[in-house]
Amino acid sequence: MRQQAAPKHARELLRAARLILDAKIWSVAYANAALALEEVGKAALCTSILPMPDYVRQAEVDAFAWAE
Repeated sequence: MRQQAAPKHARELLRAARLILDAKIWSVAYANAALALEEVGKAALCTSILPMPDYVRQAEVDAFAWAE
């Protein structure tokens, strides 16, 4: 299931962050935790755009593509 990829990846990154934190490698643990938070945000953005009307969704996609 592709829609589960971001939350699953976030859980894996958070688990890794906790294990690395136990090893007292603070910077790498922090980086993994930050990446986990980014994955949660990605999942939220993806699910928030789904109920939008097509014309609004397309305008958001076009605006994003222009920013790249």
